[in-house]
Amino acid sequence: MSTPRRSPRECSLGARINTVMQMAFFHLTQILPGDSALAELQGAIAKSYSSKGQDLVERNWQALALARESLAEVPLRPVDASSPEPPAGGLRRRAGFC
Repeated sequence: MSTPRRSPRECSLGARINTVMQMAFFHLTQILPGDSALAELQGAIAKSYSSKGQDLVERNWQALALARESLAEVPLRPVDASSPEPPAGGLRRRAGFC
């Protein structure tokens, strides 16, 4: 499965994940039904990036398609909020974050 980190790189967008994350958000929330999210995002990309070249527009469109195809359900088990034990895998904090 492709990850949000991998998809932009595959489309030569570097670490820019905004397009991928927007596609994931709209697809998962179903705020815009069916292919409406894809069409709206493609239009916004064309408007925003057309001055920087058609190649950039098409790479962002490719990232949208790859993000949508890469989404997969992740089964989660319920967490007992009253349990003193942390969820499997524990909670990890990055250095410098509260």
